[in-house]
Amino acid sequence: MTGRRAGAAARRRAVCFLLCAAAVFSLTSCGGKKAQELSESELAAVREVLGLDAQPEDITEEALKGDTAEKYDSVKKVFLTPDGQYVFFASPVGYNGPIDIMLVIDGTDAQTRALHILAHKETEHYVRNWEDDWFTGRFAGKSAFIYLERVKLEAERGNQIVAVTGSTVSTDAVISGVNDCFDVFRSLDDPFFVETAGVVKLRNAAGEELGEITLDDIRNLDTYRRKITIRSASEGVTVHDFRGVRLSEAIAAAGGEELLAASRSVVVTGTDGYESELAPEEIALENNVYLMYEDNGEMMKTAGGSEGALRLIILSDDFGQRFTNYVAALTFIG
Repeated sequence: MTGRRAGAAARRRAVCFLLCAAAVFSLTSCGGKKAQELSESELAAVREVLGLDAQPEDITEEALKGDTAEKYDSVKKVFLTPDGQYVFFASPVGYNGPIDIMLVIDGTDAQTRALHILAHKETEHYVRNWEDDWFTGRFAGKSAFIYLERVKLEAERGNQIVAVTGSTVSTDAVISGVNDCFDVFRSLDDPFFVETAGVVKLRNAAGEELGEITLDDIRNLDTYRRKITIRSASEGVTVHDFRGVRLSEAIAAAGGEELLAASRSVVVTGTDGYESELAPEEIALENNVYLMYEDNGEMMKTAGGSEGALRLIILSDDFGQRFTNYVAALTFIG
C-alpha cells in the first residue's frame, strides 16, 4: 500500500446547535457567527444515524480552521454527537459534478460506522442504487488511520474498496472524499504525535499510547547492516548502507509482542505525515522489515535537523514505496 500525508492540529469545539422552524437547523457559534445551514436531506441522514429521538441542540459543530479547511476543501461540515461520533459532510467531485456524502466515524475507536450518498449527478445507468448498502456498506468498519484505495475485482486488504463496474471515476471520487474526512478527523483530534528524536510511540486504533520504542532501546538489541540501492521516481537512484534492528525485535523489546500478534495490520507514521501499512506476517519475516538509525555511517537526522531519526525499510519493496522517514508512531489495528 502506498502512503499519504495526514494532518495534525488541536481539537476545537466551539459552536452550538439551534433548531430552525423550517425543519432545517442552523448553527450559531458562541461568538455569534452564523454557520451554514444543514439541508433537509442532511438533517434526515443525521437523524437516521443518531436515531429518531436525537435532538439537534445536543450536537456541536467542529470548526474547520486554517490549512485544514483549505487543504481538504471537499469536507464542508463536521459535527460531534453526544456519544462521540463525528459526522462529516463532504462533496468530492465525480464524473459529472459534486457527489454529496455523509460519513460517520466513531471517535472512541476511529472506525467508520456509516457512509451515505446524499446527492449526485452521476449517470444513473452506471451508479444505479449505489446509495444502497451493496455499495455504501463497503465503507463501514474502516480505520481512519488507514487510507482507502480502489481495486477492480476483489479486496484483499481491509483498506481496499471494490470499484463500481463502469464507474471508476465516481468510485475514486467517493474514496477521495472519505480519505479527506480521515485527514480532517485527525486534525480535529489531539495531535497524533509530537516529533521527538529517537522515540517511536506504540498506539492502538483509537490513538491511545501503549508504549514506546527509544533509540537507546534499539542500540541494546542486535543490529544489522543492510546495503540497499533505492530507485524512486522522486529521488532517482540512491545507494545506502543502513544500520538498525528488525522491527519485530524492537516491538518485542517495548513489550508489544502480544499486541502485534493480535493485530491484523500495523500503520507506520512519519513526522511528515507519510504513512504505510504492514501485515504482521511481513514484520515476522526474518530478513524483511527494519527500523534503521544510521545511513552510510552517520546518524540519520530528523526533519528539524537533530540526530536520532528512525527510518523504516522493507526489503521486499523493490522501489521503496513503503519506506517511511522520521518514524514517529506505530498504530496497531486489531
